[in-house]
Amino acid sequence: MSAIWGMVSFAGAIPEQAATQMTGPYEEACKIDRYSVSSEKDLFMGCGIQYITKESEKEGLPLWTEDRTVCFNADALLDNREEFLKEFSCAENTPDGTLMFLAYKKWGAECFKRFRGLFSVAVYDREKKTLILASDKVSARCLYYYRTAEYAVFSTLMKPILAVVPDLKRNEWFDRDFLTAPGMMPNISAMETPYTGVLMLPPATCLTIRAAGIEEKRYWRPSADEKKYRHFGAKAWGKHFTEVYGQCVADAIRTDGEVGISMSSGFDSASVGVLAADRLKKAGKNLYTYTYVPFEKPNVNLDRNHVMNEKKDVETIVAAHSNMIPTFTDNQGKNCITDLKTVLKTLEIPIKAFVNFPNLFEIAQLAGERGCRVVLTGQCGNSTVSHGYIDDILYDLWSKGHLFRFLLWLNRYSKTVKESRKKALIACMSYYCYSKKEYCAENFLYQPDNPFLKENVLSDYPMRERFRAGGICHFSRLPLPREEHRKWLQQDAQYTYMGVWETKLGLKNGLVFRDATKDERILAFSYAVPYRYFAYRGTPRWFIRGNMKEYLPECVTADWLRYSVQNGDYFARITRDWDEVKDFLLKELECAPERDYIDKEKMREFLQSLDGTSPEQDSLVFDSLVFVLCDLIFDAPRK
Repeated sequence: MSAIWGMVSFAGAIPEQAATQMTGPYEEACKIDRYSVSSEKDLFMGCGIQYITKESEKEGLPLWTEDRTVCFNADALLDNREEFLKEFSCAENTPDGTLMFLAYKKWGAECFKRFRGLFSVAVYDREKKTLILASDKVSARCLYYYRTAEYAVFSTLMKPILAVVPDLKRNEWFDRDFLTAPGMMPNISAMETPYTGVLMLPPATCLTIRAAGIEEKRYWRPSADEKKYRHFGAKAWGKHFTEVYGQCVADAIRTDGEVGISMSSGFDSASVGVLAADRLKKAGKNLYTYTYVPFEKPNVNLDRNHVMNEKKDVETIVAAHSNMIPTFTDNQGKNCITDLKTVLKTLEIPIKAFVNFPNLFEIAQLAGERGCRVVLTGQCGNSTVSHGYIDDILYDLWSKGHLFRFLLWLNRYSKTVKESRKKALIACMSYYCYSKKEYCAENFLYQPDNPFLKENVLSDYPMRERFRAGGICHFSRLPLPREEHRKWLQQDAQYTYMGVWETKLGLKNGLVFRDATKDERILAFSYAVPYRYFAYRGTPRWFIRGNMKEYLPECVTADWLRYSVQNGDYFARITRDWDEVKDFLLKELECAPERDYIDKEKMREFLQSLDGTSPEQDSLVFDSLVFVLCDLIFDAPRK
């Protein structure tokens, strides 16, 4: 595994200082085992190699053809390396980068669709004066680039690009996307970044960059092979799921170091964890689990079905696996504002998930210190392996006219959760009739609800077009039918965002994050499977609940209304440290630049009005303020 960076000149020589300027940020911010560079008059390529696997110690990147006309560089961890070992009759310890280089020499840019795993690639052809950049199928390894008619520059981190192109301005489109979009996503464009002209590779994309322009080619999307699975019933689909999921997890734990996991008691990370533990046990290895637990008593009184402290359930899971070694973390009791600027500097983007990242940072640090080279997650599970909210699947059945199955499954669900079947049916009819009307009308009624934005935030900003181009679902309060679910599986922006934090947090701690729930095989499975099986016979999240009973304890699978809530004490911590938090936010607000569409005075008044004694009613507004402030104070790559 590697970080890659470089600069090529289409005419003339690259600046002498480019190599130093681009390598410096990696030496400053990353835990890298070995650096390797190749510098020519018209080209510089750097590679920071992490020893994730045994063969990576022999990695020789960047690599040149014998006539030194083509230079190949890669940040890669191949899951199907056995295919290429056989294809090229290579020794077992041949590094992934070498295998990819051999594949490129044989098939050219067509090779990228053959690779399975994590990668970003840069190839410069000196004779053709072309730079090829390619990403894996979910952009798990982020890669930025910037191009002019004279040169092109690329980098895994953004700061090296800003070092050699220092006069770049903030991207107003990105800022307004960030401020107006619903939910926790910071971006609605898969390619745009906070800086004008600096772009990011979207998933499964191959770019050919020349002085005259850029040619973009998409080489893969999840698709459905209806004929291949036409004879499958529930039993066959369940078996196919466990086989595919198990193989994805098995591939994700390939390392000669230790393996850790950021694990809650929820279906996604827990299912990854138990599958990984079984496979690691056969190899005589442990799985180190890291689980967040509250430090303070949460202020919020949530529904009894919400689990605020997952320690007990995680201990039950761990007890069934002798090689699971648990660690329960609480971020040392710190509030989520304390390290906000460190988070922004590391991730190089403004964020909305400011509550969650301090815990992820702590887990990555603890895992790295323990010798973990791989840390597993289950970030995409709600859309893939554990998808199947009952409202979504029942709506899909009802809207497509499968009324008998709809009534049968609604009846079974209601009996299991002890809910009145008559009331459930009445509620469904009202909700679903309204939803179908909204979907048919395709109304776009969304308006930004952040109270600290001025009305002119939408001036000259085509919000409707931006949202739809980015695949942002503006039907967020409606049930999700199959068509919308498939669109979500193909939403590039979510993958580039996850790739950013996985790549950069991994580089910081000398490890790699792996998420089997967004493996290309799981995405293809989720796209192809008949939608009804996600909640088969009215059982929510059936692929986990109905097919992994032998792996997960009943306390996790049997309660259909159980939902885990992580970071439930975040506002209790803020309340406890209110004077310190308030002073920090006011200070940062005063130093932040002015923006025409942000009401800094209103932000100041709101902060001054809070005394920290009864904050619950203000928590959502407070979150909105932090979102805006993250965008205002963010300039991490320049500092």
